[in-house]
Amino acid sequence: MIWVFNFGLGVCALLIVANWGSLIYAAFRKRSLSFAPPFLSGLLATLLIAMHPDVEVRAFWWLPLLLDPSIAFALSATAVMALVRRLRA
Repeated sequence: MIWVFNFGLGVCALLIVANWGSLIYAAFRKRSLSFAPPFLSGLLATLLIAMHPDVEVRAFWWLPLLLDPSIAFALSATAVMALVRRLRA
C-alpha cells in the first residue's frame, strides 16, 4: 500500500520539476509560460504526504506547497486581484 503513495509522490515531484523547467525555459527563451497541470501537482503531493502511512513523512506536508512555483504564482495573483478590487471600491 505504501508504494501507491510513493509512486504518486514521485509523479508529483516530476511535475513540479517540469513546472520549474518550463519557468526557466520561458525566462531564457522569452517565450510564454505554461505550467504542467496548474498547481495540481503541489496540492496532490500535499494531500499524499498528509495521508502517508509513515508518520515521519507526514511531517513534511508543507514542502510541496513551497516547492511548486505555480502555487506561488496563483497565490500572488489572487492577492494582487484582491488588492485591486479593494482599491477600486
